Amino acid sequence: MVWYERCGLHLCGRVINVMLHKFNLVMPVYSLSKILKIRHQKIKIMRSVDKFIEGNYKPNNFHEGYAAPHRPTTEPSFRAKLRSLIVLARVSNNFDAEETVAKNQKVKNIDELLSFWNGDVTQPDLQHFCNGCCRDFEHSLQRAKVPGAKRTS
Repeated sequence: MVWYERCGLHLCGRVINVMLHKFNLVMPVYSLSKILKIRHQKIKIMRSVDKFIEGNYKPNNFHEGYAAPHRPTTEPSFRAKLRSLIVLARVSNNFDAEETVAKNQKVKNIDELLSFWNGDVTQPDLQHFCNGCCRDFEHSLQRAKVPGAKRTS
């Protein structure tokens, strides 16, 4: 008798695939991946992301001197799994030294993003629980921009 159990990542992939189809997101996600490969379009999208952050990250979501609330989505184990899924989704199976350097930079950017947005990621508002890394709200707003993104042509 052969025991067969699917890998956890394959199970997650199937769930993601079902949800993408359920909410009709397959083509928008595919289109976005193609658009992001065009330099001037990527710059426009980064500017739009900055505007979104400025519109949705409010001073009342900047919690200076407070730790993030204890919820399953703020636990380090959840953050580590989320990081792994994001990294694995962005890396091919082929070994390439240049790709490895690019992957390491992406991992660094993902780590910066997850460490900054340290609130509950399931909530609709953007949250930052500051541990002294920002001088004030304005400084945190500047840090909130997508790390490593070039916004000029």
